[in-house]
This record gives sequence, structure tokens and C-alpha cells, in this order.
Amino acid sequence: MILHSFLLLVFIQGPAFAPIGIPGDLYIEGLSTTTPSLKLDSINVITLSSTTKQWQVDVQLSGGDSSTTYSFNFQLQNTSWSFSTSVKFNQNTTISLSIPNDTIELWWPNGHGNQPLYQLSVSSNGQLLGSRLIGFRTVELVQESYGPNINGTSFYFRINSRPIFVKGSNWIPPDAFQERVTDQRLERLLSSAKIVGMNMLRVWGGGIYERDSFYEIADRLGIMLWHDFMFACSL
Repeated sequence: MILHSFLLLVFIQGPAFAPIGIPGDLYIEGLSTTTPSLKLDSINVITLSSTTKQWQVDVQLSGGDSSTTYSFNFQLQNTSWSFSTSVKFNQNTTISLSIPNDTIELWWPNGHGNQPLYQLSVSSNGQLLGSRLIGFRTVELVQESYGPNINGTSFYFRINSRPIFVKGSNWIPPDAFQERVTDQRLERLLSSAKIVGMNMLRVWGGGIYERDSFYEIADRLGIMLWHDFMFACSL
């Protein structure tokens, strides 16, 4: 039996307006050139090793002094896992962590299981640099040949080694004027997608890169994102 996954697209062209100004928050960030300060840039769950059964999680940091060795502590909240290390810093440094699979629960798309998220906090010399919510899942795009007499291949996703039937729609900006979009509105729209059984949204390339809260809500609701590069649908 071959399981196909289809992403159903209802394409609606958004109105063409040319907004003026910056719709998001403005802030000033001070940096010292004499005593560089560490900054947490990103935390990325990379993959699960099939041999060691451990997850590789890459933590990217910047801003440190290249002549200084820093002590780091990592804590995965609501679990027993923690890790400490010392690193001689480069201007941009990536620290790869190994988190045992039996420490966490897997994240599943809507309709296939729960969506546990874990707060990973990063500290240096007793000072909290920041934290991120992360989930653990593997994603495989399966393109297998149908045989010598059939042209083409399969095209579906396995999440955590389970074939998933993709159900979804097309996401365009919920308003042509972004300053009118609130987190509450995003919550209502994405929750509506979950209620009707969707597990993936295609983020239209004629729109925008959404704010962080959009991706955080999608993570929490079990909605995967098929993300166009912006201007992918434009000449």
C-alpha cells in the first residue's frame, strides 16, 4: 500500500497595498566594543541518531571575546537533563548538545498525537543568556520509485517514522496592514485550522515572514509549515 500526501491549496490573492513604515516593535540594543557580551542567537533541533538514540541540538552564540574561555550551563526544563561545558569562544560559536531520546516525548502533527514543547535555557557564568521552546520530531520526505513501468515517484512525509497524510490550506497575511494583526487574531485563525483537522499550512510566498508568535502558536497546535521563500510567487 502506498500512502500519498497531498497539500490542498485554496489560493486567494491578497489585496495589493503598499504599507509605509515599520509595523513591528522598535528597540535599541547597546553593545560594548571593549567588553563583548554574549548573545544567544538560535537553538535548533537537528536530528535523532539511529545508533546512539540521542538528539543533536545546536546552540548558536555570538558576541564573545575570542581570548576568553566561557562556562556554559544548559537546562531542559521539566526533564532531568542538564549539561555543562567550557568553550574558548570565537566571534560566532555553535555548541552541539546530545539529549537522550528517553528524556523527552515526541512532537506529533495535529491528529496524530500530542505536541510537547520543552524550554531549553542557556546560562554562562551564572547569567541567563536566554531560552527557547523546542520540540523533538524527525521529518522525512519520501520519494520512492513506483517501478520501471511507471514514471515518477511517491511524494509524502514520514514524521517520527510514521507516514502522515497532509491536510492543509494556503496562508496569506491575515490583513494587508500588519499593524492591525494581533497575537489573539493569529491564535483564533490557527486554532480554527486545528479544529477542522488541518496539520499543515503553506505560507504563501507573496506574503511576509510572520512574527515569532505565529510559529510558536503553530508549534503548540501541531501545525506544520510548508514555507515559501518570500517573493517566490512574484516576477
